[in-house]
Amino acid sequence: MKIKTKDDRRRRIQLRQRKRIAGTNERPRLSVFRSVSHIYAQVIDDLSGQTLASASSVDPALKGAFAKGISGGNLKGAEAVGAAIAERSIGKGIKRVVFDIPQGIDITIEKQTHLSVTGVDRQLVGQVAAEIRRLRKPDPYKQKGVRYTGEVLKKKAGKTGAK
Repeated sequence: MKIKTKDDRRRRIQLRQRKRIAGTNERPRLSVFRSVSHIYAQVIDDLSGQTLASASSVDPALKGAFAKGISGGNLKGAEAVGAAIAERSIGKGIKRVVFDIPQGIDITIEKQTHLSVTGVDRQLVGQVAAEIRRLRKPDPYKQKGVRYTGEVLKKKAGKTGAK
């Protein structure tokens, strides 16, 4: 698949992640997409190809419940969408989704780009951190991806192209 547009790049990343994560009827996959002004969440059964539950900041039920100053793209809007998708999933009998955090592990978001994985069992903490990192490996060409704190990527030069 040759990348020509931004949409092609996004599709390629989705397909790469879909190889590693697949949802079933018992443990469906949670998919979250955030645009500039809205956030969308879906619980998907990949075996049958059906969306089991969905919520977004565009839903009239959620949009009307937002207080003044809350839009769909900010933190409060994300919390409202998260609460709605959890409520709708539990209503359909879904309690666990793919990549459930193991018991004894705490994951906190310190900043928008920093995630902290803590727990008593060091081996389990390392394993969970490695699974998160595996979802989007660091790219030495674009300096993007999930990496550990203090990890330095050696920048590689891309193709120069013939003139």
